[in-house]
Amino acid sequence: IFLEGAMASRSLAGIASGTAEALKASKGTVAAVEATTGGLIAASLQSVPRASSYWQGSVNIYSAKAAAGLVPHDILLQLGSRKDNYSNASKYIRSKEIFTSVLAKHFRSKFDVDWVVAESGATDSQGLIDRLRDAGAFTAVAVVGPNGCEAIRVYRAPPEGTREENMWRFTEFALQMLEECVKQHMSSAQSKL
Repeated sequence: IFLEGAMASRSLAGIASGTAEALKASKGTVAAVEATTGGLIAASLQSVPRASSYWQGSVNIYSAKAAAGLVPHDILLQLGSRKDNYSNASKYIRSKEIFTSVLAKHFRSKFDVDWVVAESGATDSQGLIDRLRDAGAFTAVAVVGPNGCEAIRVYRAPPEGTREENMWRFTEFALQMLEECVKQHMSSAQSKL
């Protein structure tokens, strides 16, 4: 879906249309937890006509201060220690997988929705401290849904990508992953009939 050099022609509704149609067909509801995409997932899902049939809302947690204000302390404790999470690139990436999974489950309950898509990572590796820079620009995405459905994947951006290009890439990756999960869940439910 991502078209190099086509930033101006990108449409919020266009990148979310397949996901929106899958959610409408499943009669599912969704919320988002965002960090590095800065609200683009929410904006994309909300921009599709009749979004109110599936879209419930989002939370954007970009900093530790925001997390402290928006996430209960007992949930924060599940995320591990900052010292350990930021000790090297691989632990940093793993910490984002845990972060997205834990927060997706928490906010699925809080929003009382069928699905939550959560993402976090680093949009620009040059902004990372030296010991984390090998992580590169990446996002960890978790999708949590009905009947214990959970998928977690990491997407690594090309090294030449700008911060903004990576935000769009991460948004598209998260939306594609959500669409796949919704469709797989619908297919599984239909095969049990």
